Amino acid sequence: MVVPTVLDWAIRGTNGSCSGSVAPACVSEHSYCANATNGDGYLYIDECKEPDRCSTGSRCHDTEGGYYCKCRFPRRGDGKINGKGCHLPKYIVVTLATVCIVIFLVFFVCWYERRKRRRHFNNNGGRLLNGMEIKHFSKKDLDKMTKNRTTMLGEGSFGKVYKGTHKNQPVAVKYSKGKRKLAQTHGKDIKYMNKNMFQNAFCWSKVPSSPQQDSSSRVSGPELVDELRVQSQIQHENVVTLLGCCMETEEPTLILEFIPNGNLEKKLHKDKQHPLSLSQRLDIAIGSAEALSYMHSSSDHQSIVHGDVKPANILLDDKLIPKVSDFGSAELTLKIKLVCGDLDYIDPVFLQTRNFTVKSDVYSYGVVLLELITRKRAKYDDGRSLPVEFVKHYKDNNERRKMYDQDMLSSMDALLQLYCTECLDRIAAITVRCLKNKVEKRPTMAEVVEELKQLREQISTRMS
Repeated sequence: MVVPTVLDWAIRGTNGSCSGSVAPACVSEHSYCANATNGDGYLYIDECKEPDRCSTGSRCHDTEGGYYCKCRFPRRGDGKINGKGCHLPKYIVVTLATVCIVIFLVFFVCWYERRKRRRHFNNNGGRLLNGMEIKHFSKKDLDKMTKNRTTMLGEGSFGKVYKGTHKNQPVAVKYSKGKRKLAQTHGKDIKYMNKNMFQNAFCWSKVPSSPQQDSSSRVSGPELVDELRVQSQIQHENVVTLLGCCMETEEPTLILEFIPNGNLEKKLHKDKQHPLSLSQRLDIAIGSAEALSYMHSSSDHQSIVHGDVKPANILLDDKLIPKVSDFGSAELTLKIKLVCGDLDYIDPVFLQTRNFTVKSDVYSYGVVLLELITRKRAKYDDGRSLPVEFVKHYKDNNERRKMYDQDMLSSMDALLQLYCTECLDRIAAITVRCLKNKVEKRPTMAEVVEELKQLREQISTRMS
């Protein structure tokens, strides 16, 4: 049988206590005499004072008869130099690495976006705006204004329009499509596509025959700024007012006054419950014509061609006063080589000559007049062309009058219906002149305004 033996020993002095002398070999600079639990005279050693006990990042704790190392948070391990030491757990390493990467990416994206905004600003000629009375908004202002583009008002060949708020007033923010990109892409398409295959809202440009011509067709920053300067000087009750712009986007973004009642296209063709009266249609026609006449002939600024006259670009306020929009979004001056327009309204002479003039706007306006008196779309009944059909039947009184808006005429008594039909005949005569194939035979917009105003005076006198 094995009997366990417990050895209880101590190094004592001559008097059996710590005050006595002990063997020199048992004394060191890290030991001292203590009254141990088993009696006086033990020689106690603080092992934490010994070198190379605990690794860096841990703290040594002495115990009776030994020691242990405790790693500082968040490290883990036994902390001993000759043991596992202290180390970070894998999940903490992964977390820290992820946080560092995210922070780096955030700073990189912010730096890149700032650099991109600055590049757009310089390319668009933003520095040239200094000293001009044009309010400039930052991209951050646009995002705040439109609440990151939450409410879209419309979309077309020019780009997209969003509703925004500036100084507690509603505004329209127009984000234009890249004019430079359209000039390159569509210019190449025109070489190979048949005209009859083009769809509506196509953008026409002069076809570049070489890289040098392609680069010259780009609209430079100074030209863009000059266009904005011209438009900022436009003050007319029938033209949408430019409130400011942002040059930090790829193409200049325009901030325009908000027109609450939609556009003429929706009012004519979608609002069946509230049809426009003849006098209302005539007022809209006159207001729109006055805007175009002002653009074409005002002495306050250089001549401006709209390039995309159609009902969708004629906005109506709460009093049905027309406001012509889209000046400056794609084609502000005659020197711009890119024309964006809806093929249903584009001048056919332009398709042959590629020469877009103020008389091209007159043709497009003539199509708008046709829609006002017939309440038919420019393309109706499975693709029939309204201007082609109307001109073809113009000399036949019965056929021509069948194309007028019968819903409007049927709501009148017989006498008034006859008079209104005669008024429509006079508007039709103006329309046909606007649609002449020979450009020189088309009237100016100033002449159109004068003739329509005379007609309105006669109607007012007759109705009074």
